[in-house]
Amino acid sequence: MHFLLIWYSFCIEMRILLLNKIAKFFVLYIFTQLVYSLISTGMMLIYLIVTTVTIINTCYPSVLTISDAIRLVGHHEVEKLEKI
Repeated sequence: MHFLLIWYSFCIEMRILLLNKIAKFFVLYIFTQLVYSLISTGMMLIYLIVTTVTIINTCYPSVLTISDAIRLVGHHEVEKLEKI
């Protein structure tokens, strides 16, 4: 009876340790996915800004600067494109 009680407490301790390891893994996984998502979102915004500058400067050279493109992408100022 005493041996079964020790074995049962040992099993509970192992289960707690295993659950802690699984929880740490999931927290690390979620954090990694969040960082990956932020990086990919930033890369997509940079791509969008560079593409906007490239397209406009191809049609109208020396009219649009990088800051104008950031404003266009950030605030969706399409009317500026129509004026150009």
